[in-house]
Amino acid sequence: MKKLKLLFIISLMVLHVRAQESDCAPFIISAFEDFNAVEKKDHVPFYKEKRHKALAVNAAEYKSQFALASHIFKKEKGKYDIAINTFSETDGECTYKVFVKEKLVSKVQNKPTNEDYAVQTFDCGTVQLKPGDTIRVAFNTHTNGKIPEGETTAYARGRWTGLKITPVCK
Repeated sequence: MKKLKLLFIISLMVLHVRAQESDCAPFIISAFEDFNAVEKKDHVPFYKEKRHKALAVNAAEYKSQFALASHIFKKEKGKYDIAINTFSETDGECTYKVFVKEKLVSKVQNKPTNEDYAVQTFDCGTVQLKPGDTIRVAFNTHTNGKIPEGETTAYARGRWTGLKITPVCK
């Protein structure tokens, strides 16, 4: 009987540890699937780029302007590390601003590249989140002046695919 109790207690401990480990697993909030447009007079519209499952700005219409996308956080209250996944673009180095509850928590810019659509990941810091909190990402078009296009130069479209969210576990 004592062996059965001991096995039962050990089984419960293993299940508890596994549950904690799964609660600490990172997850992705998809730009393409989970973010919505925010209508603000100082931001331009974005579009969903199906081919890359990314959000982007139409650089032909909106040069050097920011679009804004929003997501309502639905997970448990806690501290989370946030990283943004963007795409490199040879024609410009776009800027991304991450806001939590209207507060700017990170501003990053893509690094120059010779390869289009390589993933660039940027750490945006650790934040406290709870269900119902708003996470917003502003992203712009940008030209580095290197690729001629008509009488001007080509612009990158600020493509990004999502946020990697990692619970901070003890």
